[in-house]
Amino acid sequence: MKTFKLLCSFFGFFLFAMVIASFRYPSPTEMTALKPDLRVSAIVTPGGLCPRPNNKVRVNITNSQMAAVKEKIPVTLFVSPQQGQPSSYVAYLEKGIGPKNNYGQPVWFDNVKLDYGGRITLRAVVNIDKEIEETSYNNNDKLVKVNAKDNCGGGNATTNTEGAKLEVTAYVDGTWSGGNYQGVNGAMVKVIKNGQSYNPDETSNNGKYIFNSVPKGMCKIRIQKQGYQTVEQSYNMPTYTAKKNIGLSTN
Repeated sequence: MKTFKLLCSFFGFFLFAMVIASFRYPSPTEMTALKPDLRVSAIVTPGGLCPRPNNKVRVNITNSQMAAVKEKIPVTLFVSPQQGQPSSYVAYLEKGIGPKNNYGQPVWFDNVKLDYGGRITLRAVVNIDKEIEETSYNNNDKLVKVNAKDNCGGGNATTNTEGAKLEVTAYVDGTWSGGNYQGVNGAMVKVIKNGQSYNPDETSNNGKYIFNSVPKGMCKIRIQKQGYQTVEQSYNMPTYTAKKNIGLSTN
């Protein structure tokens, strides 16, 4: 009988030990193996969007896992308007993000440029190159569609009916790289709108010429120089100072 009670006590202790073991804390090795799960939870446009060079967009980043990210986190914003050229921007969560941060950390894009109003598609992607190891990459991006106003009604946009400045840069086609280029000097630049030419003149040594006042709307930019093919491009002039870069190919 005593032997039976001893066996029962031993068996009970063994079960208790098994239960306790199932609730043990993760080992240091297991803690090291934990990974974050970064997510774009929201894309917000405080104050709205309009044709200007410094629209503000806020992207919210969350982390649902127990693993923190201590390094800076890259966030990429893609801007695709119905009118005008698409663009992209990169900003960072400089101090990373903590564990179980479901409220989120904001990343600001303060220089989003739009030439026109209308429908705009915004897509934000966190950790786009997957340099930060995560549990999942399936929720790293978010896409929203918003409407931009046709007129800012103040701020940096101008409502001057006489027009705004247009800086045209003529460069040798194929030489443009990150703002560095080989300019074409002495090229005749002409802006034509409704049959009228605006201040036709030649480019300077860096290939630039600035028109002081070009009215808003569709126009044509024509560049000519001996030894190069004549280029004529349509351009929708905004209400603020704008820049247009045009490559010239040799004959």
